[in-house]
Amino acid sequence: MLTIDPNVAMQSAVESMVGKALVVGATPVLVEITPLGTSSGWSPTKQGYLDTHNSWLVSYASANGYELALVYAALEDGGNPDDLLPVYDSGDGVHLNETGYKKMGDAIAIAVQAASPW
Repeated sequence: MLTIDPNVAMQSAVESMVGKALVVGATPVLVEITPLGTSSGWSPTKQGYLDTHNSWLVSYASANGYELALVYAALEDGGNPDDLLPVYDSGDGVHLNETGYKKMGDAIAIAVQAASPW
């Protein structure tokens, strides 16, 4: 049985999306995956994939001069690393509530503003 490393697939998808953005003259702004430690599907293995992907995004953005929205740190429960801060959780440990989406939007806005030539 052939298994695909999820990080290889995600990195390929990011590189493809960035390439498509560049072709049309858009400036890529990358966004981390949010904390998932409180979701029912969480596992140490999945956390490892998430951490590896977010670390790769930091390196990829830096190496290519792209802005990266640091949403993981903005939404993470500092007292329980890897968990979504309860105030931002819709209740399933994966999806954000309105306050969480506002917080994520603020982090993305900072990255977009930094990427803007104006």
